[in-house]
Amino acid sequence: MNPFALVSLSSFIVCLFIGTFVLARQPKGKENQLFFLYSMIVAWWGLTEYGYRQAESLKTAAFWMQITAIWPFSISIFSHLLLLLTEKLKEKRKAMVFSGLYGPAVFFTVYSIMDPKTIGNIMPVLWGWTYGIPENRWYFAATTLWASCTLFVLLFICVQTYRKTINRRKKGQLKYVAVGLSFTILLGIISEAILPILKIRLPEFTTIGFTISSFFYAYGIWKYELFVITPAKVAEEIIATMADPLFLLDRNGSVVETNQAAMDLFKYRKDEVLNRPIAGIMPLTWFQPDSPNAFQEDIKDREIHARTKKNDELFLLVSTSILQQSTEGTVGYVCIAHDITALKKTAEQAKRYNVELKRIVYLATHHLQEPLRMVASFLQLIEKKIAGSRDEDTREYMHYAVDGSVWMKHMLNDLTTYSAIDPLARTRGFVDSEEALKQVLADLGPKIRGVNARITHDPFPGIWAAKDEFILLLKNLIGNCLKFRGSAAPEIHLSARQEEKASNMPTEKDSGQWVFSVKDNGIGIAPEYHTRIFELFEKLHPRSKYYGTGTGLAVCKKIVENHGGRIWVESEEEKGSIFYFTIPIA
Repeated sequence: MNPFALVSLSSFIVCLFIGTFVLARQPKGKENQLFFLYSMIVAWWGLTEYGYRQAESLKTAAFWMQITAIWPFSISIFSHLLLLLTEKLKEKRKAMVFSGLYGPAVFFTVYSIMDPKTIGNIMPVLWGWTYGIPENRWYFAATTLWASCTLFVLLFICVQTYRKTINRRKKGQLKYVAVGLSFTILLGIISEAILPILKIRLPEFTTIGFTISSFFYAYGIWKYELFVITPAKVAEEIIATMADPLFLLDRNGSVVETNQAAMDLFKYRKDEVLNRPIAGIMPLTWFQPDSPNAFQEDIKDREIHARTKKNDELFLLVSTSILQQSTEGTVGYVCIAHDITALKKTAEQAKRYNVELKRIVYLATHHLQEPLRMVASFLQLIEKKIAGSRDEDTREYMHYAVDGSVWMKHMLNDLTTYSAIDPLARTRGFVDSEEALKQVLADLGPKIRGVNARITHDPFPGIWAAKDEFILLLKNLIGNCLKFRGSAAPEIHLSARQEEKASNMPTEKDSGQWVFSVKDNGIGIAPEYHTRIFELFEKLHPRSKYYGTGTGLAVCKKIVENHGGRIWVESEEEKGSIFYFTIPIA
């Protein structure tokens, strides 16, 4: 057997083994499948070279060289593979890219099979049959130029991606791909272009070049799991593609790794951050690595104020976790920051607008009181003056005008009360709700006696609240019980209980709260109105039947929600009502 043919046979065996090995590790991986196809074509190239090296006749050698025609697909498939590895293959341009990758390979392969003149001048030499520059110079020039340009472009993409990526595993992958590509380009140009042009007779190096490059890819597989999905690789990809900044710290609080999101947010280069104390980037006041008792537990969503390299203001929610090993204890920390700068500024702006809106509403309702009072007073004087008039239409119209002005006055009063309820303007403190209830019952005493109502209550607790608002809350709820009574005398019962979560609100998780209830035997409320009644100026009954502006329950809802609680009702028509509200335990 020709000893030079053994080199080609070895290339065939090595490429066959490497391709099968990679595919077996991850059969469904797109990169693995492409590398397998690439290895099979290079292996086929080695096998055909083995065939014509030790062919016994010119015809046999020509046959083996003719079926080598599929070699352009090795470059196309490898180009496809590298575009996937460098993430340069965009979904929108796949059809165009595939045409550019595989179109020339199809053309050159078909053309070579159909035209024997593309093989070149076949001749026997020391190392077996070989070939020179083919008669079809156009084909030789086109394939050489296409292959060289494609491989150089791939090498450029590989190097550029290596320089830009901050992922260490990705850098390791690209390093060995670039080295393997360089061998392929160098040996391919020397073997297929320079030596034939100079008419220097040496064994072809192309197959050897592809085989050597496969060794580099194989080493990348072993060291950096180039084509295998592993937990470590997945973790690195997650870190690299995270939208939130991430910092990995050593036990001294210095940055050992970060991601692109952190660089984009803080406007630093990676080399400016690595090995730098985190305190120089984010002021984590709770993190003091020099203290033996520092950072003993994970921190979640702690708000901090920071600045970028360009001194731009940042507001962040930072979560920190301890990295521990069973043998070494704490080995480092991980910090994840979520940028809430835009949200914070929007909230501050909304807060200012809200304060200004409340101020405008309050001033408007306050300053409208006086002119409305004057209008109502003069209308009442005119009404008295024409009381003896025989013009009934005039008296009726004047009655409507007076009634409307009085009604408007009540609405403005209630709107003023509603707008004055501000969670930031009231001072909260300990409130004896039992004493507050007694004050409410005393204030409503005439109404209670007027309708012969019977009011009972369980013991009330001490709570943390704004006292005047809590009194107004009870007054409105009890007042509604007195107003919306049935034919029987009103019976009202108030109670309070402590519970972990409100069973009446299955979608809410209220913990550590007092649940108050106000129960009556009144006319009740249809279920479809249980939410609507808490809206401002919402009335279910005509004013002629039940007088009121429809602000009482809206005021109750605002007071309860300002205290961090909820209010709801359980009721059916003609079966009375139970109003519940919660007040968190301080």
